[in-house]
Amino acid sequence: MLENFMIKNTMKIKKRIILKNISISLISIFLLNQVTWAQTGKPLLEQRELLQVETPFKPMTDVIGFEYENQIKIEAALIMAMMRRGKNVYKINLELEKACSLYNGLERSKKIRLFEVVAPPIKEKNETVFLLQVRHGKAKGEVFRITSSYKKIAQIQEQDFRKGKDLKVEQIGKKAFVQELQKTEEEEKIEVKVADKKGKKHKFIIEETAEIEIEKLKEQITKSRDIKKSSLGIIDIVMSIAETEKIRFYTFETVIEDLLGFSLAGEKRIAIHAALKNDHIALFHEVLGYLFKDRKIQLELKGDYLYLTGPEGTYAFDAREAIDEFQQEKEEWAFWHDQEISLAAHYLLRMLQRIIF
Repeated sequence: MLENFMIKNTMKIKKRIILKNISISLISIFLLNQVTWAQTGKPLLEQRELLQVETPFKPMTDVIGFEYENQIKIEAALIMAMMRRGKNVYKINLELEKACSLYNGLERSKKIRLFEVVAPPIKEKNETVFLLQVRHGKAKGEVFRITSSYKKIAQIQEQDFRKGKDLKVEQIGKKAFVQELQKTEEEEKIEVKVADKKGKKHKFIIEETAEIEIEKLKEQITKSRDIKKSSLGIIDIVMSIAETEKIRFYTFETVIEDLLGFSLAGEKRIAIHAALKNDHIALFHEVLGYLFKDRKIQLELKGDYLYLTGPEGTYAFDAREAIDEFQQEKEEWAFWHDQEISLAAHYLLRMLQRIIF
């Protein structure tokens, strides 16, 4: 009895110490941010503009929202600290959940953590690379790649992140993204709300078109001079799955940054810029994106092979030539570890398309 009591009591004390350490780390980093802001002596608007220029987390605040900047910094610091301690992905996400539920000072946090660590950290020379996915809000599903060269936990805790030293944050995928759809009085037209990389909102209309059909698209692709003969089997697999989806196609005229097409898998819609409506390669890319987003196909890079899994099974494709081409074109992501690339749908789709065409 006494032994059981001592074990339970020891576990409780250990748990309290862990939670206390997390709370202290959170509060310390939060206070550091507050002191740094207070020292600028500038109006709030000017401070925001200054921070948005100087902080390495700008790619995140632009997409997630400036109001989350404190929470972004805190969670990133905690994640890096736990990685330095050798914690695995499961434990990092678990401790992060506890930390966010303990600390109530974060604006709009609602005690919900922003990020999910989606893969074990990868060591590259003197740097640690890891991927974070946004768990909720308008940027849900967006993935960010963080490269850190911090050597000690103390450096992470003491670092004024506004300087951006030893830390690089990149968003994976498109800069502009669709936030909301709204029906109009005309059934074939839909109003789309889009945010650009600076968070500025835009509106434009997409209109349904009968000019694009999956069957016609498949015929165009298979007859194309661009396609590699060895890729006809992939086309058949992908387009056969797409034919069962009854996708509705839309076109639009507005150009916002790199947004020239997007898919809305839940609503069985694909929209593409009017200038690309006859471009079979661009259309095929959006069809691939639709099927991937709707989990009709899955892609994974393992070593030199890209694996496509569909309803009928898994198929392996040699990706060496495609990877080599991307590296020659100085595409930075092409030098990443295969685990990293496998978590970035945008690059997997580009790789599959390069294998085909």
